[in-house]
Amino acid sequence: MSTAANKQSATRALPNPDPIRRVVQEIGVPAYRARQVLRWIYNRRAQSFDEMTDLPAELRTALAERIAVQPLKIVKMQTSQIDDTSKFLFELPDGNRIESVFLRDGRRKTACISTQVGCALACRFCATGKGGFIRDLSPAEIVHQVLAMERARERVTSIVFMGMGEALLNTDAVIGAIEILTSKDGLGLSSRRITVSTSGIVPGIKHLAESPVKVNLAWSLNSPFNDERSTLMPVNKRYPIEHVIEALKDYTAASGREVSVEYIVIKKLNMSRDHAEALAEIAGEIGAKVNLISCNPVEDGRFATPSPEDVVRFRNHVKAAGAFATIRFRRGRDIAAACGQLRARS
Repeated sequence: MSTAANKQSATRALPNPDPIRRVVQEIGVPAYRARQVLRWIYNRRAQSFDEMTDLPAELRTALAERIAVQPLKIVKMQTSQIDDTSKFLFELPDGNRIESVFLRDGRRKTACISTQVGCALACRFCATGKGGFIRDLSPAEIVHQVLAMERARERVTSIVFMGMGEALLNTDAVIGAIEILTSKDGLGLSSRRITVSTSGIVPGIKHLAESPVKVNLAWSLNSPFNDERSTLMPVNKRYPIEHVIEALKDYTAASGREVSVEYIVIKKLNMSRDHAEALAEIAGEIGAKVNLISCNPVEDGRFATPSPEDVVRFRNHVKAAGAFATIRFRRGRDIAAACGQLRARS
Protein backbone atom coordinates (compact mmCIF):
# COMPACT_ATOMS: atom_id res chain seq x y z
CA MET A 1 0.00 0.00 0.00
CA SER A 2 1.24 3.50 -0.77
CA THR A 3 2.16 6.00 1.95
CA ALA A 4 -0.86 8.11 1.01
CA ALA A 5 -3.15 5.11 1.38
CA ASN A 6 -1.63 4.28 4.76
CA LYS A 7 -2.20 7.84 5.91
CA GLN A 8 -5.80 7.73 4.73
CA SER A 9 -6.39 4.47 6.63
CA ALA A 10 -4.79 5.85 9.78
CA THR A 11 -6.92 8.97 9.87
CA ARG A 12 -10.27 7.41 8.92
CA ALA A 13 -12.86 7.98 11.63
CA LEU A 14 -14.22 4.94 13.38
CA PRO A 15 -17.41 3.54 11.85
CA ASN A 16 -20.52 2.99 13.93
CA PRO A 17 -19.73 -0.41 15.46
CA ASP A 18 -22.41 -0.52 18.17
CA PRO A 19 -25.29 1.52 19.66
CA ILE A 20 -23.00 4.14 21.19
CA ARG A 21 -23.72 6.89 18.63
CA ARG A 22 -27.44 6.20 18.84
CA VAL A 23 -27.42 6.30 22.65
CA VAL A 24 -25.39 9.53 22.69
CA GLN A 25 -27.95 11.06 20.35
CA GLU A 26 -30.82 9.88 22.55
CA ILE A 27 -29.20 11.37 25.65
CA GLY A 28 -28.93 14.68 23.83
CA VAL A 29 -25.20 15.44 24.18
CA PRO A 30 -22.87 16.52 21.34
CA ALA A 31 -22.04 13.86 18.77
CA TYR A 32 -18.28 14.17 19.34
CA ARG A 33 -18.79 12.47 22.69
CA ALA A 34 -19.48 9.20 20.87
CA ARG A 35 -16.04 9.30 19.27
CA GLN A 36 -14.49 9.94 22.68
CA VAL A 37 -16.24 6.86 24.05
CA LEU A 38 -15.17 4.73 21.12
CA ARG A 39 -11.57 5.89 21.48
CA TRP A 40 -11.63 4.95 25.16
CA ILE A 41 -13.01 1.48 24.43
CA TYR A 42 -10.94 0.51 21.41
CA ASN A 43 -7.73 2.53 21.62
CA ARG A 44 -7.25 2.90 25.36
CA ARG A 45 -8.89 -0.45 26.16
CA ALA A 46 -11.09 1.00 28.91
CA GLN A 47 -12.93 -1.63 30.94
CA SER A 48 -15.54 0.66 32.46
CA PHE A 49 -17.12 4.04 31.86
CA ASP A 50 -15.57 5.24 35.13
CA GLU A 51 -12.17 5.27 33.41
CA MET A 52 -13.39 7.79 30.80
CA THR A 53 -12.35 10.81 32.83
CA ASP A 54 -12.80 13.41 30.06
CA LEU A 55 -16.55 12.63 29.92
CA PRO A 56 -19.02 14.36 32.26
CA ALA A 57 -19.98 12.14 35.21
CA GLU A 58 -23.68 12.27 34.31
CA LEU A 59 -22.91 11.06 30.77
CA ARG A 60 -20.83 8.18 32.10
CA THR A 61 -23.69 7.17 34.38
CA ALA A 62 -26.23 7.39 31.57
CA LEU A 63 -24.07 5.30 29.25
CA ALA A 64 -23.40 2.67 31.92
CA GLU A 65 -27.15 2.24 32.37
CA ARG A 66 -27.63 1.56 28.65
CA ILE A 67 -24.46 -0.05 27.22
CA ALA A 68 -21.96 -2.69 28.31
CA VAL A 69 -18.31 -1.75 27.77
CA GLN A 70 -17.53 -5.47 27.68
CA PRO A 71 -20.41 -7.11 25.77
CA LEU A 72 -18.79 -10.55 25.62
CA LYS A 73 -18.78 -12.86 28.62
CA ILE A 74 -16.04 -15.48 28.91
CA VAL A 75 -17.89 -18.74 29.54
CA LYS A 76 -14.78 -20.91 29.33
CA MET A 77 -11.07 -20.38 28.76
CA GLN A 78 -8.71 -23.30 28.25
CA THR A 79 -4.94 -22.99 27.83
CA SER A 80 -2.85 -25.69 26.22
CA GLN A 81 -0.12 -27.29 28.27
CA ILE A 82 1.61 -28.14 24.97
CA ASP A 83 2.00 -24.78 23.20
CA ASP A 84 0.33 -22.08 25.37
CA THR A 85 -2.60 -21.66 22.96
CA SER A 86 -5.77 -20.40 24.66
CA LYS A 87 -9.28 -21.26 23.47
CA PHE A 88 -12.16 -18.97 24.48
CA LEU A 89 -15.88 -19.66 24.53
CA PHE A 90 -17.75 -16.33 24.61
CA GLU A 91 -21.40 -15.65 25.30
CA LEU A 92 -23.00 -12.77 23.41
CA PRO A 93 -25.66 -10.47 24.91
CA ASP A 94 -28.44 -12.54 23.26
CA GLY A 95 -27.13 -15.79 24.76
CA ASN A 96 -25.51 -17.16 21.61
CA ARG A 97 -21.96 -18.46 21.89
CA ILE A 98 -18.86 -18.13 19.71
CA GLU A 99 -15.25 -19.25 19.89
CA SER A 100 -11.91 -17.48 19.52
CA VAL A 101 -8.31 -18.60 19.86
CA PHE A 102 -5.19 -16.82 21.12
CA LEU A 103 -1.95 -18.20 19.65
CA ARG A 104 1.49 -17.24 20.89
CA ASP A 105 4.56 -17.83 18.72
CA GLY A 106 7.55 -16.00 20.12
CA ARG A 107 6.90 -12.26 19.80
CA ARG A 108 3.92 -12.83 17.53
CA LYS A 109 0.57 -12.93 19.35
CA THR A 110 -2.31 -13.80 17.06
CA ALA A 111 -6.06 -13.62 17.65
CA CYS A 112 -8.11 -16.03 15.55
CA ILE A 113 -11.61 -14.56 15.59
CA SER A 114 -15.13 -15.46 14.48
CA THR A 115 -17.46 -13.51 12.20
CA GLN A 116 -20.71 -15.46 12.55
CA VAL A 117 -22.58 -17.57 15.08
CA GLY A 118 -22.34 -20.93 13.35
CA CYS A 119 -21.89 -21.29 9.61
CA ALA A 120 -24.19 -21.97 6.67
CA LEU A 121 -21.63 -23.61 4.37
CA ALA A 122 -21.74 -27.13 5.87
CA CYS A 123 -18.21 -28.15 4.91
CA ARG A 124 -18.12 -31.84 5.68
CA PHE A 125 -14.87 -31.80 7.69
CA CYS A 126 -15.76 -28.77 9.86
CA ALA A 127 -17.25 -28.94 13.35
CA THR A 128 -18.69 -25.40 13.14
CA GLY A 129 -20.94 -26.18 10.17
CA LYS A 130 -22.61 -29.04 12.00
CA GLY A 131 -24.49 -26.54 14.20
CA GLY A 132 -25.85 -24.59 11.24
CA PHE A 133 -26.01 -20.82 10.83
CA ILE A 134 -27.65 -18.63 13.48
CA ARG A 135 -26.66 -15.03 12.74
CA ASP A 136 -23.94 -12.59 11.69
CA LEU A 137 -21.78 -10.80 14.22
CA SER A 138 -21.62 -7.01 14.34
CA PRO A 139 -18.32 -5.13 13.94
CA ALA A 140 -18.26 -4.53 17.70
CA GLU A 141 -18.83 -8.21 18.50
CA ILE A 142 -15.97 -9.12 16.16
CA VAL A 143 -13.53 -6.59 17.65
CA HIS A 144 -14.47 -7.29 21.27
CA GLN A 145 -13.18 -10.85 20.87
CA VAL A 146 -9.73 -9.32 20.48
CA LEU A 147 -10.16 -7.00 23.45
CA ALA A 148 -11.41 -9.82 25.69
CA MET A 149 -8.46 -12.04 24.74
CA GLU A 150 -6.05 -9.19 25.38
CA ARG A 151 -7.46 -8.72 28.88
CA ALA A 152 -7.10 -12.43 29.61
CA ARG A 153 -3.73 -12.95 27.90
CA GLU A 154 -1.66 -10.10 26.41
CA ARG A 155 -1.65 -7.48 23.66
CA VAL A 156 -2.37 -8.92 20.21
CA THR A 157 -0.05 -8.21 17.25
CA SER A 158 -1.85 -10.07 14.44
CA ILE A 159 -5.43 -10.96 13.50
CA VAL A 160 -6.75 -13.86 11.44
CA PHE A 161 -10.41 -14.06 10.50
CA MET A 162 -10.37 -17.86 10.58
CA GLY A 163 -12.77 -18.62 13.41
CA MET A 164 -16.41 -19.59 13.21
CA GLY A 165 -18.36 -18.57 10.11
CA GLU A 166 -17.59 -17.46 6.57
CA ALA A 167 -16.14 -13.95 6.82
CA LEU A 168 -17.13 -12.91 3.30
CA LEU A 169 -20.79 -13.72 3.89
CA ASN A 170 -20.66 -10.96 6.50
CA THR A 171 -18.45 -8.61 4.53
CA ASP A 172 -19.81 -5.24 5.68
CA ALA A 173 -19.30 -6.13 9.35
CA VAL A 174 -15.84 -7.55 8.62
CA ILE A 175 -14.82 -4.36 6.81
CA GLY A 176 -16.18 -2.29 9.72
CA ALA A 177 -14.24 -4.41 12.19
CA ILE A 178 -11.03 -4.07 10.17
CA GLU A 179 -11.46 -0.29 10.14
CA ILE A 180 -11.66 -0.35 13.95
CA LEU A 181 -8.69 -2.69 14.21
CA THR A 182 -6.50 -0.49 11.99
CA SER A 183 -7.71 3.02 12.90
CA LYS A 184 -5.47 5.25 15.03
CA ASP A 185 -8.54 5.76 17.25
CA GLY A 186 -9.09 2.01 17.32
CA LEU A 187 -6.60 -0.75 18.03
CA GLY A 188 -3.99 0.73 15.68
CA LEU A 189 -2.89 -2.54 14.08
CA SER A 190 -1.17 -2.69 10.70
CA SER A 191 -3.43 -3.98 7.94
CA ARG A 192 -0.51 -6.14 6.82
CA ARG A 193 -0.95 -8.13 10.02
CA ILE A 194 -4.58 -8.97 9.26
CA THR A 195 -5.66 -11.99 7.20
CA VAL A 196 -9.20 -12.81 6.11
CA SER A 197 -9.95 -16.44 5.27
CA THR A 198 -12.67 -17.39 2.80
CA SER A 199 -13.99 -20.56 1.21
CA GLY A 200 -14.20 -18.60 -2.04
CA ILE A 201 -17.25 -16.33 -1.89
CA VAL A 202 -16.77 -14.50 -5.18
CA PRO A 203 -19.07 -11.49 -4.47
CA GLY A 204 -17.41 -11.07 -1.06
CA ILE A 205 -13.93 -11.11 -2.61
CA LYS A 206 -15.05 -8.41 -5.07
CA HIS A 207 -16.64 -6.37 -2.27
CA LEU A 208 -13.44 -6.55 -0.23
CA ALA A 209 -11.37 -5.55 -3.27
CA GLU A 210 -13.55 -2.45 -3.76
CA SER A 211 -13.45 -1.48 -0.06
CA PRO A 212 -10.95 0.94 1.52
CA VAL A 213 -9.35 -1.81 3.62
CA LYS A 214 -6.36 -3.70 2.23
CA VAL A 215 -5.64 -6.96 4.03
CA ASN A 216 -4.18 -10.37 3.30
CA LEU A 217 -6.55 -12.97 1.89
CA ALA A 218 -6.42 -16.74 2.42
CA TRP A 219 -8.43 -19.12 0.23
CA SER A 220 -9.53 -22.35 1.89
CA LEU A 221 -9.22 -24.73 -1.08
CA ASN A 222 -8.84 -28.28 0.29
CA SER A 223 -9.14 -29.97 -3.10
CA PRO A 224 -7.93 -28.80 -6.51
CA PHE A 225 -10.67 -30.77 -8.31
CA ASN A 226 -14.17 -29.31 -8.66
CA ASP A 227 -16.07 -32.59 -8.25
CA GLU A 228 -14.23 -33.57 -5.11
CA ARG A 229 -14.25 -30.05 -3.68
CA SER A 230 -18.02 -29.78 -4.21
CA THR A 231 -18.43 -32.93 -2.12
CA LEU A 232 -16.23 -31.59 0.67
CA MET A 233 -17.42 -27.98 0.38
CA PRO A 234 -20.88 -27.53 -1.16
CA VAL A 235 -20.14 -23.83 -1.72
CA ASN A 236 -17.97 -24.93 -4.66
CA LYS A 237 -21.12 -25.77 -6.65
CA ARG A 238 -21.98 -22.05 -6.64
CA TYR A 239 -18.45 -20.67 -6.87
CA PRO A 240 -16.27 -23.25 -8.65
CA ILE A 241 -12.51 -23.11 -8.56
CA GLU A 242 -12.00 -21.28 -11.87
CA HIS A 243 -14.38 -18.46 -10.81
CA VAL A 244 -12.59 -18.00 -7.50
CA ILE A 245 -9.23 -17.90 -9.26
CA GLU A 246 -10.37 -14.99 -11.44
CA ALA A 247 -11.76 -13.11 -8.40
CA LEU A 248 -8.48 -13.61 -6.52
CA LYS A 249 -6.46 -12.28 -9.45
CA ASP A 250 -8.65 -9.16 -9.44
CA TYR A 251 -8.21 -8.84 -5.67
CA THR A 252 -4.43 -8.96 -5.96
CA ALA A 253 -4.50 -6.34 -8.72
CA ALA A 254 -6.78 -4.03 -6.71
CA SER A 255 -5.19 -4.44 -3.29
CA GLY A 256 -1.54 -5.03 -4.09
CA ARG A 257 -1.64 -7.94 -1.64
CA GLU A 258 -0.79 -11.53 -2.39
CA VAL A 259 -3.15 -14.32 -1.42
CA SER A 260 -2.37 -17.66 0.19
CA VAL A 261 -3.99 -21.06 -0.26
CA GLU A 262 -5.05 -22.99 2.84
CA TYR A 263 -5.21 -26.74 2.25
CA ILE A 264 -6.46 -29.17 4.89
CA VAL A 265 -4.78 -32.51 4.33
CA ILE A 266 -7.19 -35.39 4.94
CA LYS A 267 -5.88 -38.93 5.25
CA LYS A 268 -6.42 -41.09 2.14
CA LEU A 269 -8.56 -38.42 0.50
CA ASN A 270 -6.81 -35.37 -0.96
CA MET A 271 -3.09 -36.08 -0.64
CA SER A 272 -2.11 -37.97 -3.81
CA ARG A 273 0.61 -36.87 -6.22
CA ASP A 274 -2.15 -35.78 -8.64
CA HIS A 275 -3.59 -33.56 -5.91
CA ALA A 276 -0.16 -32.07 -5.26
CA GLU A 277 0.46 -31.26 -8.92
CA ALA A 278 -2.99 -29.73 -9.45
CA LEU A 279 -2.66 -27.73 -6.22
CA ALA A 280 0.73 -26.38 -7.32
CA GLU A 281 -0.73 -25.37 -10.68
CA ILE A 282 -3.53 -23.37 -9.02
CA ALA A 283 -1.09 -21.71 -6.61
CA GLY A 284 1.14 -20.74 -9.51
CA GLU A 285 -1.76 -19.25 -11.44
CA ILE A 286 -2.63 -16.83 -8.64
CA GLY A 287 0.91 -16.36 -7.32
CA ALA A 288 0.07 -17.85 -3.93
CA LYS A 289 2.00 -19.75 -1.31
CA VAL A 290 0.40 -22.91 0.08
CA ASN A 291 -0.21 -23.59 3.77
CA LEU A 292 -0.82 -27.26 4.52
CA ILE A 293 -2.83 -28.10 7.65
CA SER A 294 -3.50 -31.58 9.05
CA CYS A 295 -7.19 -32.35 9.32
CA ASN A 296 -8.62 -32.03 12.82
CA PRO A 297 -10.63 -35.15 13.63
CA VAL A 298 -14.37 -34.47 13.67
CA GLU A 299 -16.26 -36.42 16.31
CA ASP A 300 -18.16 -38.60 13.83
CA GLY A 301 -14.79 -39.94 12.68
CA ARG A 302 -15.34 -39.69 8.93
CA PHE A 303 -12.22 -37.63 8.27
CA ALA A 304 -8.93 -38.86 9.66
CA THR A 305 -5.73 -37.00 10.51
CA PRO A 306 -2.74 -37.97 8.33
CA SER A 307 0.57 -38.85 9.92
CA PRO A 308 3.23 -36.13 10.07
CA GLU A 309 5.29 -38.16 7.62
CA ASP A 310 2.41 -38.22 5.13
CA VAL A 311 2.01 -34.44 5.35
CA VAL A 312 5.75 -33.92 4.80
CA ARG A 313 5.63 -36.26 1.81
CA PHE A 314 2.69 -34.36 0.33
CA ARG A 315 4.45 -31.04 0.95
CA ASN A 316 7.48 -32.33 -0.92
CA HIS A 317 5.29 -33.32 -3.88
CA VAL A 318 3.74 -29.83 -3.95
CA LYS A 319 7.17 -28.21 -3.85
CA ALA A 320 8.48 -30.53 -6.56
CA ALA A 321 5.55 -29.42 -8.72
CA GLY A 322 6.71 -25.81 -8.41
CA ALA A 323 4.78 -24.21 -5.52
CA PHE A 324 6.08 -22.74 -2.29
CA ALA A 325 4.47 -24.82 0.46
CA THR A 326 4.73 -24.84 4.24
CA ILE A 327 3.19 -27.01 6.94
CA ARG A 328 1.13 -25.23 9.56
CA PHE A 329 1.12 -27.39 12.65
CA ARG A 330 -2.10 -27.74 14.57
CA ARG A 331 -2.11 -25.80 17.82
CA GLY A 332 -3.99 -26.47 21.04
CA ARG A 333 -4.60 -30.16 20.34
CA ASP A 334 -5.22 -30.85 24.02
CA ILE A 335 -7.92 -28.16 24.37
CA ALA A 336 -10.15 -28.76 21.30
CA ALA A 337 -8.80 -25.60 19.65
CA ALA A 338 -10.30 -26.33 16.24
CA CYS A 339 -13.28 -24.16 15.29
CA GLY A 340 -16.61 -25.29 16.67
CA GLN A 341 -15.36 -28.07 18.94
CA LEU A 342 -15.62 -26.27 22.27
CA ARG A 343 -18.99 -24.68 21.45
CA ALA A 344 -20.39 -28.06 20.36
CA ARG A 345 -19.25 -29.73 23.59
CA SER A 346 -20.83 -26.94 25.64
